[in-house]
Amino acid sequence: MCLNIFDNVIRRGYVLDFFHKPDIASYGGDYNERINTYGGNGLAQVYGTSFASAWIARKLCFLIDVMKFPIEIAKALIIDSAACH
Repeated sequence: MCLNIFDNVIRRGYVLDFFHKPDIASYGGDYNERINTYGGNGLAQVYGTSFASAWIARKLCFLIDVMKFPIEIAKALIIDSAACH
């Protein structure tokens, strides 16, 4: 299901002259609807793209290290899974 709703934390612009951001992004919660994470003191409710990037890294590591997909294929699968069909 694609809602086409944007969070209040959105990054846009140039990274390098040949890359545009966001390349891959994930929902990181917002001020009113935070996501759960674990830290040194246990469960914490946080928000922001910094926390969302860990979800993407975990998914890519699984596809590359466990499933043995090449990096390009793993990235393509992540992008395709986020596309609104």
